[in-house]
Amino acid sequence: MEQSTFFNVLQSIRFFRHYLAAKIFRLWRANMRHKLYCNVRRQLAKRLFIARTAFSRTLLEINALCYELRTGENTKLLTPPTAVNAGSIDPFMDEQTQTRAHAAKAFEQIVDKLQALIEKVCKDVATRAKISDDTASTVVPATDDATAATLNPLKKKKSQSMAAAKKEAADRAAAVRQAQTEAQMLGDFIRLTDYMAVSACYVLVVETAEGFLDGLYQPRQ
Repeated sequence: MEQSTFFNVLQSIRFFRHYLAAKIFRLWRANMRHKLYCNVRRQLAKRLFIARTAFSRTLLEINALCYELRTGENTKLLTPPTAVNAGSIDPFMDEQTQTRAHAAKAFEQIVDKLQALIEKVCKDVATRAKISDDTASTVVPATDDATAATLNPLKKKKSQSMAAAKKEAADRAAAVRQAQTEAQMLGDFIRLTDYMAVSACYVLVVETAEGFLDGLYQPRQ
């Protein structure tokens, strides 16, 4: 009777009275939030180049080259004024002309490396897409598993179960879709690389102009 009385008292408290319903609601809310998160993550993974193996490594290399273009010693567009070239305008202009000529060569080398990376990615992705299309075209569609296993030599081997054959066919179809999607993303990837290179050049020019302006305001004798 004492325990029954305690139970009834606890049941009269709002927290314990609604505990089960609140717990189920919290579980449902957490699961829905996780489901929405997974959907967003899946959608981002379809569009982000860094999430795809065919582009991720090359994108990191491109980013490193753009950083070198923006902050490298060989790509500086302005030589800081010194006691030798700050006396008159002619020595200063001659030194700046040499600096820009040296930077132009460095620019060409970096752009050539960027172009080589882009060409390599395009070639690899196009090759994979062509191989996937050829592989998919060799598989004859069938209405049932037995007919498909009989007509498609690539779908079933002698020592392969039907479950393994289905899995192999599904993996092959997924590889075909992935190769086709990556082939369609090549144009955007090239455009992204161009934007990154132009942005690095823009930041370099702005920082050079700001450095030149700061040098003009420094007091000299």
